[in-house]
Amino acid sequence: MNLKSEQLSELTDAALLHEAGKGDRDAFRVLYRRISKALYSAAFKFTGNAADADELMQETFLELWKQAPQYDASVSQPLTYASRIIRNRAIDRIRKKSRRGRIVDDSREDIVESTQSKPFAGAFESLRSSEAAQAVRQAFGVLTEDQRQVLQLAYFGGLSQSEIAAQESQALGTVKSRIRRGLERLRAELEGKL
Repeated sequence: MNLKSEQLSELTDAALLHEAGKGDRDAFRVLYRRISKALYSAAFKFTGNAADADELMQETFLELWKQAPQYDASVSQPLTYASRIIRNRAIDRIRKKSRRGRIVDDSREDIVESTQSKPFAGAFESLRSSEAAQAVRQAFGVLTEDQRQVLQLAYFGGLSQSEIAAQESQALGTVKSRIRRGLERLRAELEGKL
């Protein structure tokens, strides 16, 4: 049985989460309104950008909804409980990105070789052995891990921006801006060297 709006506004955060655990969506909405600003601040602090913070918020509140039936008010308040979820998810994302970056860095040569098409194989081989290739590799090293990742997937992997967004579980706008900023940074690094 769902409570009325007036009743919900009088409940504590813990009582709201308890009601949400019984399936009361209105109670969950009220709780969301109460704690979402504080959680968004934490999410933005962890991720550093709005798109990733929004994704982290969505994941956190989905997890909070799923775990609401098991919530124990004697252990922690809902904001603390949700903050722990957001922190753990942020750490998981950082570890995943770090692991992915190490794999890409360790296998950069394999990526280049495996994605070359036959008509261009000779051209790529010549480029790799030239001074230009060295300059490009050094310029690539200046990019952030995120920029390097999306550029490698786009240019060496042949993926579209939408495919990269889906594969990396990132917002399309985030992928587009990382590619644009990465290309601008490469252009600045390579100016006068090629």
